[in-house]
Amino acid sequence: MLSLRESSGLDLKRLKDKFNIDLKETKKKEIALLKGLEFIDYDGNTIKATDKGILVLNQIIIKLV
Repeated sequence: MLSLRESSGLDLKRLKDKFNIDLKETKKKEIALLKGLEFIDYDGNTIKATDKGILVLNQIIIKLV
């Protein structure tokens, strides 16, 4: 989750391959909500915090854990 603090964002495929965690499925609603609120950019594989999301990044991480 700390990779959300980086400009490259969180690579969901890498997360699944390394830790067998499928965030796309387990946090589908949360991802949609955060995207709708414009806190994250999500392209289907990578989650990145937006400028708006950086301000509430700790809360975003809590939602996704």
